[in-house]
Amino acid sequence: CSVCGDNKEITNPDAIFSFPEQPSISCEGLQTAGEFGLVPINYCDFLPMLIVNVCGCAVKTPESPPEPQSCSVCGDNLEISNPDAVFSFPGQPSVSCANLQLAGKQGLIPVDECVLLPGIISDLCGCGPQDFIPIPTGVPTLEPTSQPTSQ
Repeated sequence: CSVCGDNKEITNPDAIFSFPEQPSISCEGLQTAGEFGLVPINYCDFLPMLIVNVCGCAVKTPESPPEPQSCSVCGDNLEISNPDAVFSFPGQPSVSCANLQLAGKQGLIPVDECVLLPGIISDLCGCGPQDFIPIPTGVPTLEPTSQPTSQ
């Protein structure tokens, strides 16, 4: 049980609580004992009234969710150079490399999954150093132009 009552917790963990014919205990120790079921259940109803002045009791503050961790889908210090390429993976919606990178930076991709992405998307998304400029693999072809005319 919660020794301070439902949805409450002690605010003075180092204080010592004493009760006749029981050993003295720190408020933190008493709270831990209650959480592990070591405090008899019939004490749980009246214990908050006995400890509030010594241990202090307050409504539990809700824990903030952890901040999402951003990740680089290409790997550390690497960026995509082919933002319009579309990445597809079974069971997941298709997404452009640009949107995949944005999702990683915003922490929307779990870190344990993100570390696998560089090996999967590197060629498709053109992963390289942040100042990376991809070198074309083929020989460029020029469009035919009309012959110059003389006047």
